[in-house]
Amino acid sequence: MDRRPVTGIPETFEPVVALEDCFDAVYGLELLDDGNRDGVVRGRTAIRDDLRQQFGLLHGRGHLNQTAAVRHRGRTRWLWEVESRDDDDRLCAVTIVNIAVRDRRRG
Repeated sequence: MDRRPVTGIPETFEPVVALEDCFDAVYGLELLDDGNRDGVVRGRTAIRDDLRQQFGLLHGRGHLNQTAAVRHRGRTRWLWEVESRDDDDRLCAVTIVNIAVRDRRRG
């Protein structure tokens, strides 16, 4: 039985929706590292005026830098913990992402 630690995005992962057609493209996520080296997926988002809330605020200045570490990656559910930091490495938010995993429908 393989006892290696679970890391980043699986090499066999096939997205159902192309990146340019999903929410990540709308807010401008730039994937920097798939996490297969050390288990931490890295990305960043440029701060733009259209991402700010009604009072003109948004976590951070310049870029919002995200690191996502897998906490559980099972057959039907993945659980990730995402930290968002500003360009000065100050913690802005921690997000728990629970992903339902389903077999790809063919046809």
